[in-house]
Amino acid sequence: MKCALATTASIYGGVWRHVLDLASGLSELDIEVDILGPESILPSLQERSPSLHFQALGTTSRADVFHVHLADTFEPHHGRFIRRVVETGVPAVVTEHLPRTVASDPSIHLTAARRKPGATQWKTLLKRWSLSPAAAVITVSEEDREFLVRRYNLDSSKVWAAPLEIDVTAEPTVVTSPNRFVAVGSVITQKGFDILVEASAFRTTQWTVDVYGNGPHRERLQRRAEELGGAVQFRGFSQDVVGEMRAARGVVIPSRWESGPYVLLEAMANARPVIVSNTDAMPRIVKQAQCGVWFESEDPEALASRLDELVRSPDVTQTGLNGYEAARAMSTKHMASSNAEIYDKVLAR
Repeated sequence: MKCALATTASIYGGVWRHVLDLASGLSELDIEVDILGPESILPSLQERSPSLHFQALGTTSRADVFHVHLADTFEPHHGRFIRRVVETGVPAVVTEHLPRTVASDPSIHLTAARRKPGATQWKTLLKRWSLSPAAAVITVSEEDREFLVRRYNLDSSKVWAAPLEIDVTAEPTVVTSPNRFVAVGSVITQKGFDILVEASAFRTTQWTVDVYGNGPHRERLQRRAEELGGAVQFRGFSQDVVGEMRAARGVVIPSRWESGPYVLLEAMANARPVIVSNTDAMPRIVKQAQCGVWFESEDPEALASRLDELVRSPDVTQTGLNGYEAARAMSTKHMASSNAEIYDKVLAR
């Protein structure tokens, strides 16, 4: 079998990491892979993964399955792109990396979010039209699968969940920091770092959080954090996020929506407890692995209480080890096999 993996994502992030990990895993299963992306990013991807085969979007790939990865659930023109693939006689599979967002879920209420009259109905029709030619739709969590089927009334037999998995390569270390936590991600509304900043006003222990990542809200949130005493610091980009995690007491993920973030898996793989919002797949993963705690999304006081709880806990090392053991059961090869099974079902139709 030969598979083409394609995305229009122009910067390296979670979508490209998934595509590269999936390509490597498929190669281990002796599935030939072409990777198609914007020409501007291909040199850096080739340097990152020299054993993989890259080519520019728009070039021809003689594949048995064409697997499109959507970074944006309302990505412009992807419906027409999928149709062009299907017209060649090759079945198209679509992975929705983040189907539930403030743009797609009308139940998410944000002060700054203004929905035009009829926008929900229009987006519903657009999404149904875009995905209708696809032979299968894949999500990275069961929660996302349920959302897609419910939100757009899709045929549930065409929608599959194939969760993110990573390879664990490092040995676990003991938690030594008494009160320092880290958070990682773009400083945007989705990631909920404003909730983290406001939580610092409610702390009853002397915890601190270093946030690694850049984004449009960084300066504003840093000013607000300073007003509240500076317990949260925005450090910008880090070359060694894993090292920062391993030096911390735990990892905070206060996102408003999140399919199955790599930062959660990385925290588990590095034996660090997590504090997550009760959003999408995250509380289920944490509960199953017994690797941390969760709080009610949008509630800074609840987040502060959870951080205080982990500062006082004598069992943080064991909590981190629980996550590590759960992560060790994962592998990119197993993730690839889950996708390959879907390809087989599509080709058997």
